[in-house]
Amino acid sequence: MTETPPSFADTPQRSAAVELLSEMLRAVRLTGSVFLNGLFTAPFRILSPKRFDERTPLARLRHISIFHLVAHGRCTFQTATGNRHDVGTGDILLIPFADNHTFWSGSATETVSALDVVRPGPIEGMLTMNYGGGGEETRLVCGYLESSEFMFTPVFRTLPEALVEHTGDGKIGELLASTVGEILALVASATPGSQMMLGRLMEILFIEVLRRHIARLPSGSRGWLAAIKDPIVSRALQFIHADPGKRWTAESLARVQSWQKACVTEEMNPTSPLPS
Repeated sequence: MTETPPSFADTPQRSAAVELLSEMLRAVRLTGSVFLNGLFTAPFRILSPKRFDERTPLARLRHISIFHLVAHGRCTFQTATGNRHDVGTGDILLIPFADNHTFWSGSATETVSALDVVRPGPIEGMLTMNYGGGGEETRLVCGYLESSEFMFTPVFRTLPEALVEHTGDGKIGELLASTVGEILALVASATPGSQMMLGRLMEILFIEVLRRHIARLPSGSRGWLAAIKDPIVSRALQFIHADPGKRWTAESLARVQSWQKACVTEEMNPTSPLPS
């Protein structure tokens, strides 16, 4: 299943889920940017390490998620556990918890470490890579998000080791496509000061990829991410995040939800103090 279910895509539940995701991500203080603009020609086979050494801008980072944006061409990614994902122009691959992974095109005779072929880029913090056998071209733009809190937050620990999204899925992919387009344009211009904007765009991309993943979770799924999809549970989670110091119970959550529903029905002001 590759499309967001229509029952969730354009409903109040979607807005509530996006808002709750945003609150959760703000709480874990995400930072990020683009770190690589790579051009590869088949055949090639590259190993991307779990840890980056002092030769790269990522040397100090320990708790990161990795994005690979396919600007042009196609290749295959293989995760640390052996799962493979074929991607092409416009596709996005997210590895929520960075680990060793390999990507290739064609029948390369050897696997080369990314650390051995990466070069300094036009601006601080961005690397370049130009490698391969001279055949079909694949261009990848790679970004990261860092947060030590994210790595240990139960809400996100149920994410799969890799998520693939397609920006060409019609209306549902418009936000992804426009965000990716802005990222690619900024990387192409490579002007000083663009890293801050790239960081914000990576956050937007992350939220949208997570939202689409949540929307596709099958009925009966368990865990916090599945709960966000449920309108009643997600509303309860919003109350908890709004006042985490309160000793919430099932009864107090039910009272608050009933009060808010009454406000809507009677056109009262829902910003009044919550009932105890």
